[in-house]
Amino acid sequence: MTDREGKVPVKNVVKLFAQNKEDKKRVEKALELCGVSTGKNETINPEKFTFGHFLNFYRYLCGRE
Repeated sequence: MTDREGKVPVKNVVKLFAQNKEDKKRVEKALELCGVSTGKNETINPEKFTFGHFLNFYRYLCGRE
């Protein structure tokens, strides 16, 4: 799931959580809201994407407060 540099491509995260176009938009918006770049060809550094970042992403993705 990582590239040669050890980073996670954003497109892999989108594929993991999205099943259709609406889901894809929701995942991209959640990544954007938690401060992660959302470009199709961009990557996420696992060292900087802590559990706290993931938890925020998950909360935005679920849409529950």
